Amino acid sequence: MLQHIMKSLTVLHVCWLEQVASDLLKEKILESVLTAVQRLQNQLLDVKDGVTQAKGLGECGEMWNHWFRMLHDLGYLFYHASVCQYFLATQAVQEMVVELMVPLWRLCAQKREERAHILYERRTSEGFLLEIEILRAMKPFSDFCRRPEASFQELRPWYSCLIAGLKRCSNFQSTFNCAAFSSFHLPLLRLLSSCMHWELLQNAEQPGDWRELFPSDFLVHSMTHLVRTLRFEAEIQNGLWVRNGQSMHKQQSDYRQNLRQWDILAFQACMLLMDLYEEAEPLACLWTAAFEEKGSGCSVSALDSWKRLWSDEVKVAVQLRFRLFWTVLAQALNEMMPIEVSLCRRRWESRYARCSVILQRFFIQILAKPMSVAELTPLIPKELQAREPQVTEVLDLVALRKDQKFQLKAKSWAYFDCLMASTPAEFDWTCMVWRQMGLAS
Repeated sequence: MLQHIMKSLTVLHVCWLEQVASDLLKEKILESVLTAVQRLQNQLLDVKDGVTQAKGLGECGEMWNHWFRMLHDLGYLFYHASVCQYFLATQAVQEMVVELMVPLWRLCAQKREERAHILYERRTSEGFLLEIEILRAMKPFSDFCRRPEASFQELRPWYSCLIAGLKRCSNFQSTFNCAAFSSFHLPLLRLLSSCMHWELLQNAEQPGDWRELFPSDFLVHSMTHLVRTLRFEAEIQNGLWVRNGQSMHKQQSDYRQNLRQWDILAFQACMLLMDLYEEAEPLACLWTAAFEEKGSGCSVSALDSWKRLWSDEVKVAVQLRFRLFWTVLAQALNEMMPIEVSLCRRRWESRYARCSVILQRFFIQILAKPMSVAELTPLIPKELQAREPQVTEVLDLVALRKDQKFQLKAKSWAYFDCLMASTPAEFDWTCMVWRQMGLAS
């Protein structure tokens, strides 16, 4: 009885808070909070030698505290569905969020030093604080965008606003990270990927609408920014920026811990969207972004570029970029997508209701080689072995049983990825491709 009463009180409390949020929207509370955040953020940014930097916590700690509190309030507002619906329907408020993030584009850019070590340098952690905290405040809204009942037409104005904001970012279409001058900060692209409704994108019923919203040149520029940022992180990890001091390793650690996943997801979205263009070649764009310093085109195929690359003596820096190319491709195709699709539902369904999404992808990769029940069972993740009804259901969906072994149905092969990390060891597809290129024995 007590449990029932507590549950009823909780429901009443949530409904009351939702009503308060709706009433506050009539008083323009969302606009007021965003205006306050923008005013404080403008005071936290400083332009020096043409490069925007964030002021240190020690210089203006009280102002930083005010900014953190206002962002916390913004994030709390977005926990209410009525606020998210109001935001999706109000272009002026959407533009306020975009304008908040435009100045953070390529914030705290780093110049590579090749002759002398930097003994004392400006801290750059504040740049990560700015971007990460804004993305965190927007996270409840991002989840709202990815709820199962969301429609493309509902989300289209917000996506359009983000794209317009990206095009207004300084040199979005021409200046990318290079070997001498790079930055980790691409906040609007990461916000776009966090709000992407993956199930709508994967099952695009009207691809013409997606093509109209996401032009091919915009996708090429976005992919180039994302891959060059991943390349920047790989260069630091491999010691190519060592003269810039310890702050570079701190930045690399902050990026890998907080932002790298969003870049992989944004790259995946670009790959899926480019696939809607018959003339586009995503692999060539990835190759160009990883290897070339100038331009962002994709006129030469990745296969031709690969052959030409290995005809000459391979330098260490080129080997690093080749490993990056392969790693990004493998991650984009296999590692994040099934997990992200399942997480689209995390706030809207029970924990195990999304297991079938991961299980389907898992079985399709594993059963590239037919297996018996005894061979298959130990490979199933322990957490999912207890979900026997779901395991059986998914197996029936993607495979059939023949001669005491499960083998994939013909339609399942359309979803097989040869780079999948969980493919059995004897299916070493990487080495097979290398042998075709004459690069391995």
